[in-house]
Amino acid sequence: MRFPVASLRSLLAAFLSERPATITRRRKPAARNLPIECLEPRQFLSATQVVFTTVPASGFLGSTLSPIVVQLEDAGNHVVTNDNSKVTLTLHSEPNGGKILGQVTVSAVAGVATFDHLKFSTLGTYTLTATDASESLTSTPSGNVIIQAPPFPQTLVVSQPANNTQGSLISTVTVQVKDQYGNLFTSGHPMVSLSLVNPATGAKLLGDTHVSAVNGIATFTGLSLNESGTFELRATEGSGTHSLAMTTATFTVTAPSVAHTLAFGPVAGTLTAGANLSPFTVKVEDQYGNVVASDHSTVKITLQSGPQAETFSVRAVNGVATFSKVAVEQAGSYKLHATDTRSSDGHSLTAADSTTFIVSAAAADHLVFQQLPANNSAHAGPFTIKAAIEDQFGNVVTSNTSTVTLALAAGPTGATLHLTAQAAAGVATFSGVTFTAAGHYRFAASDGALKATTSGVITLT
Repeated sequence: MRFPVASLRSLLAAFLSERPATITRRRKPAARNLPIECLEPRQFLSATQVVFTTVPASGFLGSTLSPIVVQLEDAGNHVVTNDNSKVTLTLHSEPNGGKILGQVTVSAVAGVATFDHLKFSTLGTYTLTATDASESLTSTPSGNVIIQAPPFPQTLVVSQPANNTQGSLISTVTVQVKDQYGNLFTSGHPMVSLSLVNPATGAKLLGDTHVSAVNGIATFTGLSLNESGTFELRATEGSGTHSLAMTTATFTVTAPSVAHTLAFGPVAGTLTAGANLSPFTVKVEDQYGNVVASDHSTVKITLQSGPQAETFSVRAVNGVATFSKVAVEQAGSYKLHATDTRSSDGHSLTAADSTTFIVSAAAADHLVFQQLPANNSAHAGPFTIKAAIEDQFGNVVTSNTSTVTLALAAGPTGATLHLTAQAAAGVATFSGVTFTAAGHYRFAASDGALKATTSGVITLT
């Protein structure tokens, strides 16, 4: 901003007219609207007023107020920096019996007086007046200074622990200590304690459960629980009638994951005798149904509830045993039974059974006699002779309905036999067979390309 020289000279003349000394100055040619930079340095004017520039809005009883700052200013509201006179504070208004305590008179420094060690004697609202006794300057009362009761711990605010696993560290728990005004209590270091609310027998909160608050916050780290279950934490501060307490919401601590149970994956519903089952798995699971990837124990399976008994063993990889070479030769209905008597972490596991699967006969391979005349039977009979069609593993091929031929492989002179019968459920039945002579007989059964069968010697009387 720029000012006309004439205006500044008029102000300077007014100032000089109040001084007894006479100053003779050479007049210079009049100039208008010259920049202020062209003037000689400004002369210091006399202070005419005392002005509060910094007054704390509040304070606590017994505590030192934030500094109060007063300036000595001239009529143009400029700080008179060469004025170092003494400034005194007095009460302009106060609660009943209220007093100002501390050094109330200080010398200004470069026109500024700072009062930084003041207190008030009682609770309430105060206003102040600043005076400069040497010059009797004007002063406007300060704004209100409200003196409140000193802060004290009144409320605890506790952070909520997260769910975790038994033995693992609980997430950091913080406890805020707040005063009656809702602010963090920073005037001291109150001791805060944490404990379990109605713990089950044997349950303990492990770690440092007593922590001093710093700047109004007590921080608990490294805590854990030695048991699983549902818990609450209680934070306390103080004792007796002045104690504070706050409880968290419940949180859950689960038991650690250990190998507990075996579980089958899907098992094929049907297969042909002698063929391998489609690969299937048996998982080592914890008590929560999760695969225990650290387990490498040996899983054993046994054929159960079927005609064939056999055992297969596979070592688990990352908690999963994969069986890819399990073959069953005998037709029938089966289940698999899995056991793991000693897992890698030393626990006995709960056994498991698979779903039922069916083993059917393989392709027809040969004939066998199921029923022949008893030795030393009367030759007249009649007899029932049966021949079964079997696969290579000895299973009756129940789906076979081919025609079987029954003949004599050997017999008494003149004896003959040539019969045919269609198989039903893999068995050809020859009924009402009789013979005309006693003697030693051997029977033969055939069915096209299948391997024929011949009986041993049977004596008929």
